[in-house]
Amino acid sequence: MLSLNGACLDTSFRCPVPYGRAAFFCDGIRYFPVISDLQAVNIVISNNVYFIITGGPGAGKTTLLAELRRRGFRCVDEVARDIIRQQVENRGNALPWGDTTRYAALMHERSVATYRDAGDEGPVFFDRGIPDTLSYLRLIGGDIPAIMDEDAREMRYNHRVFILPPWKEIYGTDAERKQDWHEAVKTYGQLQETYGEYAYQLVEVPKAGVGERADFLLQATNTHI
Repeated sequence: MLSLNGACLDTSFRCPVPYGRAAFFCDGIRYFPVISDLQAVNIVISNNVYFIITGGPGAGKTTLLAELRRRGFRCVDEVARDIIRQQVENRGNALPWGDTTRYAALMHERSVATYRDAGDEGPVFFDRGIPDTLSYLRLIGGDIPAIMDEDAREMRYNHRVFILPPWKEIYGTDAERKQDWHEAVKTYGQLQETYGEYAYQLVEVPKAGVGERADFLLQATNTHI
């Protein structure tokens, strides 16, 4: 059992997974149902030690990953920030406010590389996964190349993906995160849709202190050092 904000949450996954768009609650945890009929097939081939933490910008992912790393867990940083920093330093244009097609291609290339380099020993927590790039392309109205779709279907993570909801009280922008609040909320919605289409089960991480969020995630994944 996990206590969060005074509530006892049983994080064992015992509920049937309904289809459709509406979120539902199971033992006190908010889930988002998958919308793909490939769910059973994809779960079988998932890499169960790879856990994705995703969400819109400014939702607290980086802080949560830092806490998990502090506790001794292996974490993979978000590739987008490194790309933006390198492009700015080298006066490149593969940026969210520049050549978005090239930017997305670099994100996908590096996400695939981090997946392949993560190894077999887990758990490993990823700050975003391969489907995040596809979600980005859909958000900006871009086409998804066949190779990206193929990689997203073949390079599977644990079927339960942890998503951080928009949280206006902690949201902020910086040199690499220029989206406004409205775009952050739209990103969150698109992520729900994209991960559902690729047969992942989304679990919402509650708004709480970073320590409580980390406890929630570790209890829900049944992971420990």
